[in-house]
Amino acid sequence: MGTKQLLKRMISTEGRLNASKWHDISNRFATNDYKNVMRAIGEMTTWELEISDKKHTISEIRAGIRKQVHENPKQNHLVFIDYL
Repeated sequence: MGTKQLLKRMISTEGRLNASKWHDISNRFATNDYKNVMRAIGEMTTWELEISDKKHTISEIRAGIRKQVHENPKQNHLVFIDYL
C-alpha cells in the first residue's frame, strides 16, 4: 500500500469517516466529514510518524530501526511492517 492510500486510511480511522467517501469527495463528503478530516489531520500532525513505501531488504529495515532507536533512545518505538 502506498503512502497516499495509507494516509487516507489513517485519516478515515482517526476521523471516523467511511473510507469509501474518498472516491468522490465532492459528492460524498458532508460538511461534518470535512470537519472530522481536518480534526484528524490536526491530531495526526502531532504524531512522530515515519512512513516508508520503498522496497527494502530485511537488513535495510533492521538498520533503519536501529538508527532511529540510536538517534532517539528515550522514546518508545513501534514498527509496523506490511507486505514483508
